[in-house]
Amino acid sequence: MKTLVIWDIHWLNVWEKLIQEDDYEKIIFLWDYVDSFVAPDVDILRNLENIIQFKKDNEDKVILLLGNHDIQYIWEWNNCSWRRKSMEVSLSILFNENLSHFKVVHKEWKYIFSHSGFLNEWIEYHKDVIDEFYPAWFMWDEIETLNDILQTHHKQILFECWAWRWWFNKYSWPLWADRQETIAWWFIQWIIQIVWHTAVPTIDNKWHIIYCDVLEHWDWKPLILNIK
Repeated sequence: MKTLVIWDIHWLNVWEKLIQEDDYEKIIFLWDYVDSFVAPDVDILRNLENIIQFKKDNEDKVILLLGNHDIQYIWEWNNCSWRRKSMEVSLSILFNENLSHFKVVHKEWKYIFSHSGFLNEWIEYHKDVIDEFYPAWFMWDEIETLNDILQTHHKQILFECWAWRWWFNKYSWPLWADRQETIAWWFIQWIIQIVWHTAVPTIDNKWHIIYCDVLEHWDWKPLILNIK
Protein backbone atom coordinates (compact mmCIF):
# COMPACT_ATOMS: atom_id res chain seq x y z
CA MET A 1 0.00 0.00 0.00
CA LYS A 2 1.67 3.18 -1.18
CA THR A 3 1.34 5.71 1.63
CA LEU A 4 2.08 9.43 1.54
CA VAL A 5 3.04 10.93 4.90
CA ILE A 6 2.69 14.72 5.13
CA TRP A 7 4.23 16.33 8.19
CA ASP A 8 3.78 19.62 10.03
CA ILE A 9 1.68 21.82 7.75
CA HIS A 10 1.65 25.01 9.86
CA TRP A 11 -0.80 26.58 7.38
CA LEU A 12 1.11 25.67 4.15
CA ASN A 13 -1.02 24.35 1.27
CA VAL A 14 1.81 22.39 -0.38
CA TRP A 15 -0.18 19.22 0.42
CA GLU A 16 -2.54 20.04 -2.46
CA LYS A 17 0.30 19.50 -4.92
CA LEU A 18 1.70 16.45 -3.15
CA ILE A 19 -1.55 14.49 -3.25
CA GLN A 20 -1.70 14.87 -7.04
CA GLU A 21 1.80 13.57 -7.74
CA ASP A 22 0.87 9.89 -7.47
CA ASP A 23 -2.08 7.61 -6.88
CA TYR A 24 -1.58 7.00 -3.16
CA GLU A 25 -3.68 4.39 -1.42
CA LYS A 26 -3.35 6.12 1.95
CA ILE A 27 -2.52 9.72 2.89
CA ILE A 28 -1.57 10.50 6.48
CA PHE A 29 -1.38 14.08 7.74
CA LEU A 30 0.89 14.29 10.74
CA TRP A 31 -0.51 17.21 12.79
CA ASP A 32 0.30 20.86 13.49
CA TYR A 33 -2.00 22.31 10.85
CA VAL A 34 -1.99 25.78 12.38
CA ASP A 35 0.18 28.47 14.01
CA SER A 36 2.43 30.43 11.71
CA PHE A 37 4.68 33.41 12.23
CA VAL A 38 3.93 34.81 8.76
CA ALA A 39 0.57 33.66 7.35
CA PRO A 40 -2.57 35.78 7.79
CA ASP A 41 -5.46 34.34 9.78
CA VAL A 42 -7.65 33.86 6.73
CA ASP A 43 -5.07 31.63 4.99
CA ILE A 44 -4.57 29.44 8.06
CA LEU A 45 -8.30 28.97 8.51
CA ARG A 46 -9.01 28.31 4.84
CA ASN A 47 -6.21 25.75 4.58
CA LEU A 48 -7.48 23.80 7.60
CA GLU A 49 -11.02 23.90 6.24
CA ASN A 50 -9.76 22.47 2.94
CA ILE A 51 -7.86 19.69 4.72
CA ILE A 52 -10.95 18.73 6.71
CA GLN A 53 -13.08 18.71 3.57
CA PHE A 54 -10.48 16.54 1.82
CA LYS A 55 -10.78 14.09 4.71
CA LYS A 56 -14.59 14.10 4.49
CA ASP A 57 -14.43 13.42 0.76
CA ASN A 58 -11.94 10.55 1.27
CA GLU A 59 -12.88 9.18 4.67
CA ASP A 60 -11.13 5.81 4.39
CA LYS A 61 -8.10 7.02 2.48
CA VAL A 62 -7.10 10.08 4.53
CA ILE A 63 -5.92 10.07 8.15
CA LEU A 64 -5.74 13.32 10.14
CA LEU A 65 -3.67 13.22 13.32
CA LEU A 66 -3.39 15.95 15.94
CA GLY A 67 -0.29 17.80 17.12
CA ASN A 68 0.48 19.92 20.15
CA HIS A 69 -0.22 23.13 18.21
CA ASP A 70 -3.69 21.82 17.32
CA ILE A 71 -4.72 20.42 20.67
CA GLN A 72 -4.37 23.79 22.41
CA TYR A 73 -7.28 25.15 20.37
CA ILE A 74 -9.43 22.14 21.28
CA TRP A 75 -8.95 22.50 25.04
CA GLU A 76 -7.85 26.04 25.83
CA TRP A 77 -6.07 25.25 29.09
CA ASN A 78 -3.52 23.09 27.27
CA ASN A 79 -0.98 25.71 26.23
CA CYS A 80 1.62 25.06 23.59
CA SER A 81 4.79 27.15 23.45
CA TRP A 82 2.71 29.88 21.79
CA ARG A 83 -0.64 30.32 20.12
CA ARG A 84 -2.25 32.84 17.78
CA LYS A 85 -4.57 34.82 20.01
CA SER A 86 -6.54 36.27 17.12
CA MET A 87 -7.63 32.76 16.06
CA GLU A 88 -8.49 31.19 19.39
CA VAL A 89 -12.26 31.30 18.81
CA SER A 90 -12.37 30.40 15.11
CA LEU A 91 -9.93 27.49 15.40
CA SER A 92 -11.59 26.18 18.56
CA ILE A 93 -14.94 26.06 16.77
CA LEU A 94 -13.52 24.43 13.64
CA PHE A 95 -11.54 21.75 15.49
CA ASN A 96 -14.29 20.88 17.92
CA GLU A 97 -17.01 20.72 15.27
CA ASN A 98 -14.85 18.24 13.34
CA LEU A 99 -13.12 16.40 16.17
CA SER A 100 -14.49 13.04 15.03
CA HIS A 101 -12.33 13.31 11.90
CA PHE A 102 -9.09 13.57 13.90
CA LYS A 103 -7.03 11.00 15.79
CA VAL A 104 -4.03 11.00 18.11
CA VAL A 105 -2.54 7.73 16.90
CA HIS A 106 -2.81 5.58 13.79
CA LYS A 107 -1.48 2.09 13.09
CA GLU A 108 -0.78 0.54 9.71
CA TRP A 109 0.76 -2.95 9.78
CA LYS A 110 3.87 -2.56 11.96
CA TYR A 111 3.95 1.25 11.76
CA ILE A 112 2.59 3.48 14.53
CA PHE A 113 2.11 7.15 13.67
CA SER A 114 1.86 9.81 16.37
CA HIS A 115 3.13 13.34 16.78
CA SER A 116 6.01 12.62 19.13
CA GLY A 117 6.03 8.91 20.03
CA PHE A 118 4.72 6.53 22.67
CA LEU A 119 6.55 5.55 25.83
CA ASN A 120 6.01 2.22 27.56
CA GLU A 121 6.41 4.13 30.82
CA TRP A 122 3.62 6.59 30.00
CA ILE A 123 1.23 3.72 29.34
CA GLU A 124 2.23 1.92 32.53
CA TYR A 125 1.99 5.14 34.55
CA HIS A 126 -1.64 5.58 33.44
CA LYS A 127 -2.59 1.93 33.59
CA ASP A 128 -5.60 2.67 35.80
CA VAL A 129 -7.09 4.87 33.07
CA ILE A 130 -6.13 2.63 30.17
CA ASP A 131 -7.63 -0.38 31.94
CA GLU A 132 -11.03 1.28 31.52
CA PHE A 133 -10.59 0.88 27.76
CA TYR A 134 -8.90 -2.51 27.86
CA PRO A 135 -10.46 -5.34 29.90
CA ALA A 136 -7.27 -7.33 29.40
CA TRP A 137 -3.56 -6.45 29.25
CA PHE A 138 -2.76 -3.65 26.82
CA MET A 139 -1.87 -4.92 23.35
CA TRP A 140 -0.04 -2.77 20.79
CA ASP A 141 -2.23 -4.17 18.02
CA GLU A 142 -5.10 -2.30 19.66
CA ILE A 143 -3.31 0.98 20.21
CA GLU A 144 -5.84 2.99 18.22
CA THR A 145 -8.36 2.46 20.98
CA LEU A 146 -6.44 5.17 22.85
CA ASN A 147 -8.13 7.63 20.48
CA ASP A 148 -11.25 7.12 22.59
CA ILE A 149 -9.63 9.01 25.46
CA LEU A 150 -10.11 12.20 23.46
CA GLN A 151 -13.82 12.00 24.18
CA THR A 152 -13.64 11.32 27.93
CA HIS A 153 -12.98 13.14 31.17
CA HIS A 154 -9.56 11.43 31.22
CA LYS A 155 -8.28 13.56 28.34
CA GLN A 156 -6.05 15.56 30.71
CA ILE A 157 -3.49 12.72 30.59
CA LEU A 158 -3.09 13.47 26.90
CA PHE A 159 -1.49 16.83 27.60
CA GLU A 160 1.37 15.84 29.84
CA CYS A 161 4.86 17.11 29.11
CA TRP A 162 8.06 16.45 31.03
CA ALA A 163 10.75 18.85 32.22
CA TRP A 164 12.60 18.98 28.87
CA ARG A 165 10.00 21.52 27.76
CA TRP A 166 9.82 23.16 31.17
CA TRP A 167 6.77 21.26 32.42
CA PHE A 168 6.56 19.08 35.50
CA ASN A 169 5.05 15.70 34.53
CA LYS A 170 6.95 12.46 34.99
CA TYR A 171 6.45 11.38 31.38
CA SER A 172 5.22 13.00 28.19
CA TRP A 173 2.33 11.71 26.19
CA PRO A 174 2.49 11.21 22.36
CA LEU A 175 1.90 14.86 21.48
CA TRP A 176 4.72 16.19 23.66
CA ALA A 177 7.39 13.46 24.03
CA ASP A 178 10.87 14.44 22.90
CA ARG A 179 13.64 12.39 21.36
CA GLN A 180 15.50 12.47 24.68
CA GLU A 181 12.63 10.46 26.17
CA THR A 182 11.71 8.07 23.40
CA ILE A 183 15.25 7.11 22.46
CA ALA A 184 15.99 6.14 26.06
CA TRP A 185 12.78 4.40 27.07
CA TRP A 186 11.30 2.67 24.04
CA PHE A 187 12.16 -0.68 22.48
CA ILE A 188 9.74 -3.09 20.83
CA GLN A 189 11.33 -4.95 17.95
CA TRP A 190 8.32 -5.57 15.76
CA ILE A 191 6.95 -2.01 15.88
CA ILE A 192 8.26 1.01 13.99
CA GLN A 193 7.20 4.43 15.22
CA ILE A 194 6.99 7.36 12.81
CA VAL A 195 7.28 10.62 14.72
CA TRP A 196 7.96 14.34 14.20
CA HIS A 197 7.98 17.09 16.88
CA THR A 198 11.69 16.96 17.80
CA ALA A 199 13.88 18.65 15.20
CA VAL A 200 16.79 16.56 13.87
CA PRO A 201 19.42 17.41 11.22
CA THR A 202 18.49 14.43 9.04
CA ILE A 203 15.93 11.65 9.15
CA ASP A 204 17.10 9.49 12.03
CA ASN A 205 16.28 5.84 12.66
CA LYS A 206 17.08 4.83 16.23
CA TRP A 207 15.82 1.69 17.96
CA HIS A 208 12.82 1.32 15.68
CA ILE A 209 11.78 4.96 15.88
CA ILE A 210 12.06 7.08 12.74
CA TYR A 211 12.50 10.75 13.64
CA CYS A 212 11.46 12.79 10.63
CA ASP A 213 11.30 16.43 11.74
CA VAL A 214 14.39 17.40 9.77
CA LEU A 215 15.63 20.97 10.10
CA GLU A 216 15.19 21.41 6.36
CA HIS A 217 11.56 20.26 6.47
CA TRP A 218 10.43 23.40 4.62
CA ASP A 219 11.94 21.84 1.49
CA TRP A 220 8.97 19.50 1.59
CA LYS A 221 10.36 16.15 0.68
CA PRO A 222 7.50 13.94 1.83
CA LEU A 223 7.91 10.51 3.37
CA ILE A 224 6.58 7.73 1.15
CA LEU A 225 6.11 4.26 2.62
CA ASN A 226 5.20 1.00 0.91
CA ILE A 227 3.17 -0.70 3.62
CA LYS A 228 2.19 -4.34 3.26
